[in-house]
Amino acid sequence: ERVVISGAGAIGMLIAQVLNTQGFPQIMLLDIDEERLALAKDLGFGAIHPSRAQPSSADLLFIATGSPEAIHNTPELLAPRGFAVVVGIMNEVLLDWTALLMKEAAITTSRYFTMQDYEDGVRLLSTGAISTASLITDTAQFSELFVDTGQSVMERAKQAVRLLIEM
Repeated sequence: ERVVISGAGAIGMLIAQVLNTQGFPQIMLLDIDEERLALAKDLGFGAIHPSRAQPSSADLLFIATGSPEAIHNTPELLAPRGFAVVVGIMNEVLLDWTALLMKEAAITTSRYFTMQDYEDGVRLLSTGAISTASLITDTAQFSELFVDTGQSVMERAKQAVRLLIEM
């Protein structure tokens, strides 16, 4: 199956790595941030700007971003009988339900994990099958959270794939 992941942040990158361990041959990440695209490529994945994504290129689509544009583009990206999983948090968005219907596509959501998911994640981390080190693109000291009620750290976190608080 051709997998497309919209959003090359920490969640999108982890989804890509997990799917890679399960043998999915074609994994493409979409993002508007060039640094995130470069990181995805460094991890061995295809990575392009969403505007360059081919229509009907996803048999399986993960929306790992809160961008309304990403969910709006779901019908265009999905192949006939494709399946989309929304994991990004967003408010109301426009979605062309007729286009989904005509492709006989399906869409679902996923927000939480089971204990088995947690155990599988720990195993994948402990065996080195997935890597999180490259996803940490900034760090802050715990004490920085008490300066300006943590607003500076939060602004930095918005620019990072994942910001790590050092204790």
